[in-house]
Amino acid sequence: MEVVMSTKANVNLTIPRIEKFKCEPGKAQAFLWDAEVKGLGVRATPSGSKAFIFQSRVNGSCCRVVIGDVKAWRLDVPAGCGEPSARKEARRLQTLCDQGIDPREQKAAKKQEAEQRKIAAMRESVTVGELWPRYMVSNPTWRPRTIEAMEKAALAPGLTRQRGGKPRTPGALYALFDVPLRELDAAKLEEWLQQESAIRPAAARLAFRFLRGFASWCEEQDDTKGLVDILAFGMNRVRKHVAKAKVRHDCLQREMLAAWFKAIRQCPNVTASAFLQTLLLTGARKEEIARLRWEHISFEWRYIHIVQDKTSEDGRFVPLPPYLCALLQSLPRINGFVFASKQSSTGRIRDARARMQEAIQMAGLPHVTIHGLRRSFSVLADWTECPAGVTRQIQGHAAVGASEINYKPRPLDMLRLWHDRIEKFILTEAGIQQPEAGTAAPGLRVVA
Repeated sequence: MEVVMSTKANVNLTIPRIEKFKCEPGKAQAFLWDAEVKGLGVRATPSGSKAFIFQSRVNGSCCRVVIGDVKAWRLDVPAGCGEPSARKEARRLQTLCDQGIDPREQKAAKKQEAEQRKIAAMRESVTVGELWPRYMVSNPTWRPRTIEAMEKAALAPGLTRQRGGKPRTPGALYALFDVPLRELDAAKLEEWLQQESAIRPAAARLAFRFLRGFASWCEEQDDTKGLVDILAFGMNRVRKHVAKAKVRHDCLQREMLAAWFKAIRQCPNVTASAFLQTLLLTGARKEEIARLRWEHISFEWRYIHIVQDKTSEDGRFVPLPPYLCALLQSLPRINGFVFASKQSSTGRIRDARARMQEAIQMAGLPHVTIHGLRRSFSVLADWTECPAGVTRQIQGHAAVGASEINYKPRPLDMLRLWHDRIEKFILTEAGIQQPEAGTAAPGLRVVA
């Protein structure tokens, strides 16, 4: 069988010749040039691949362009046929070279134009929902609590709860996910806020805040800049539909403590009972305590290391007063979390509102939220004449004033002194004897 291996000869290209043409062993590539159309050739490589190429000179420099694979392109077509072929393409490229136009530059320009048309089409049609996942991963410094709130605001319909199987309410932002960015104007925001604020004002307010941050992020991206009417978020016609945050004052007063402790300690769920008591006795945030792990507690040195502190990247250290110390030691160690849960997908307690409301109803007390327990700690601490700065440091509030920020890093021993007093006051009002440090969990005893 005849095998053509030439890099110089010009022959009349035919399908059989192209099929027989191979790259000579030891060479990187071989060429077979067409005698009929100037500049047209076939390039073969050791791997066996073959492609039609075009080679010529333009503006004094050599120009080589790959036309395409020999299996995909026809060599020639009859005159008058509109289908593409290698010879027809080579003639077109030669015409460009004769005009001083580099085919490679023309190809790059066309590719760039196509990309620009693609971007323009995307800019016209891209929706909020298509960009939201990009926004969610754009800031690695967001805290888990923020990410969880953003995911809840974007929750899709049709999902069910893990426990109970009840349907979950779609997020307030989801209604805007099919809206193109170009249509996210004042009228659309006003319509959306009117609907959501009438049903769930607090969720709508939070969703609007997330959406405003999303719009600012879109304005900073090269491919979405200018799509969102960023000024619409500050218009009065829009902002008047954002519900104002209500200041809550719910908390446990000193005269309510005995009834509340009696009810909460009768709770059949030991973990939930300890969790709610811990919130009251530390004044910490719900998620700070819920995420607490055993390695964050030192029973020997009586402190808790709250790692995910809202006001400090390094977290904060909170004293562990005697009653709370004994209470936590009595909890079963199911996994790494202090307040563990076998039913929760996270392995820890997620929501104790039901247990809280059961205790409130059993005690016959007015409505108190879980966050109200944090507020209660601050209110009850005032009865002990504890310095406000100490209370704020225990609770994890940001320091106020230059002296607090720069000159008063109170040691843990000083915090423990006051924290023990606060706990003793709360327990005394509840009719519970505060144990000595290191003793077992106490029973409910009336103080004379």
